Amino acid sequence: MNIKKQLKIVATTLIMLLLLASVTYAYGLEGKLVFTPESVYYEGNTVVIYGYWLNETNKYIPYTNYVNMDVYSYNGSNWNLIARGQFTQPSYINLSPGESKYWTYRIHNCQIASLYRWWVQTEVNYHWQNVN
Repeated sequence: MNIKKQLKIVATTLIMLLLLASVTYAYGLEGKLVFTPESVYYEGNTVVIYGYWLNETNKYIPYTNYVNMDVYSYNGSNWNLIARGQFTQPSYINLSPGESKYWTYRIHNCQIASLYRWWVQTEVNYHWQNVN
């Protein structure tokens, strides 16, 4: 292989790595909206999830479009899904960059299981606005 071909391959590889790094850096600046559950408990056959939202973005977040939550209980050897909730009405959480707010979610008609060890998996889609 001649030197010109090798230089083209090296240059192309460096350009691709630079593009990948810039996309990764831009995503890091954008951040994300994160829910951290602090407690999960029952009210009858309703699972209650209490925790806080943290705006890790550099944008203002006026509301969530939807939130999906799966609640798992550990039975000693496996994590079992005990509740699944989808919250589609906009929740007006109004978070500025770096701000947090406590929130409570309720999932009705759930199977009863031990909540000695629990885990909540959250997926969120949110609306954002640039901060002026």
